[in-house]
Amino acid sequence: MVTGDGKCCGPPDTICNGKCCPQGRLCSTIDGCCNPGETLVDGKCFPFHPPGAGIVWTRYPSLTEPLFVYKWLVVECQAADAPSIPLGLDTNIRQFLGLPGVGYGNIIDYFHDVSYNAAEIVTEIVPWVLGPSRPGNRADFVQKCLQAIPPDQAPDFANYYGVIVVSNAAPSNAGACSIGKASMTINNQQYQLACVYFDQNSLDIEFAAHEIGHGLGLDHSFDNTSTICGSGGKPGEYCDPWDIMSARLDYSFLDRNWLEGGTGSPAGPGMAIPNLLRLGWLLTANEAVFQLDEDEQTFTIQALSHAQVRPSLQGQPPLVVVMDIGPWPTYYTVEYRQSDGWDQGFQGVSAGQAGDAPPAVQKQGGAVLVHKALSVGEPATTLIETANKGALLQGDTLVLTGEGGLNYHVKVTGIGTANGTATVSIGHGTG
Repeated sequence: MVTGDGKCCGPPDTICNGKCCPQGRLCSTIDGCCNPGETLVDGKCFPFHPPGAGIVWTRYPSLTEPLFVYKWLVVECQAADAPSIPLGLDTNIRQFLGLPGVGYGNIIDYFHDVSYNAAEIVTEIVPWVLGPSRPGNRADFVQKCLQAIPPDQAPDFANYYGVIVVSNAAPSNAGACSIGKASMTINNQQYQLACVYFDQNSLDIEFAAHEIGHGLGLDHSFDNTSTICGSGGKPGEYCDPWDIMSARLDYSFLDRNWLEGGTGSPAGPGMAIPNLLRLGWLLTANEAVFQLDEDEQTFTIQALSHAQVRPSLQGQPPLVVVMDIGPWPTYYTVEYRQSDGWDQGFQGVSAGQAGDAPPAVQKQGGAVLVHKALSVGEPATTLIETANKGALLQGDTLVLTGEGGLNYHVKVTGIGTANGTATVSIGHGTG
């Protein structure tokens, strides 16, 4: 190869903007060949500095190629009544929501992990535009920020699943605008878009994953009691502390990479199985099914944080047992959650407002959870409560009532934290 300046450039080097770029360097259409260690941000070369404490995140395995690609437009919007942009906010936004922060437990890592790569979050960032004063109404603020994008920079909004607007204001009524997509008029053109608004103090995994979860179509998670867990909530709403869709009343952990006010922020937990099934993110190869016409059945299930990839001939170890005991559209799921990965808040001091996980769960290192799920309608997921906040410990038995008033039991016969598994025995009657 010959570069634009007439010099030879041979493999493994590449040509970048007409000049030779050594192997391993990134190519910027603006700056040319980046220096060693630099990363690309909006097409420019930038020195890379890890977020916060710089703790490298260990991703969960990919059990599939991406089945769903969610493309989000991220718009940085300066509130008219907040004239200054905090130092470092711009970098934080790009690392938390974009590729520069992958590998440090950012929002892309989170949804990759809980879906085992079935869901791919893709973001494109529009730099700062001047918007209205901080919002009373999220959707109205988002709409006005999108309309503030200069015409020569405005994208075709129809190309995106949704929009995320991040402002420099705080606090300012951050959250999702709706459950799933909703109609939005931008510059007299109507679009169907998911819509999420974040302020400068919203960039933590617990809150952001919860609100983006709403944008993806998930409502809050429930338990089967009449307890009022969240202010203004329905009975049982926000009462599943093992699930991200009950944030901020969950068992989260202190994340030292994404800082708020100079300190760590809450992250996790993972996502309950019924939500994964509702979104189509879990492969049938990772499901075991309780057979209604058989006697006692024993299942060994992997912790959601310990999914394994095996050759297809060996089959995939299940992540859930599905009990289709009705009545339709009701079914039940049995899952095992271990105190590591996105669920490490189950161990020790929780960063969430739910307080710490029950001492017995902390001692055991994990818990089997049973949820009532709906194929259609809401709530999609309801935790079946126990003496330990819904957790089943080794030796515990839970009795469920299915269609026709028939009883079924789930007994935990073993917990193996060393290999990330639980063994359950499921059968007819009360056990």
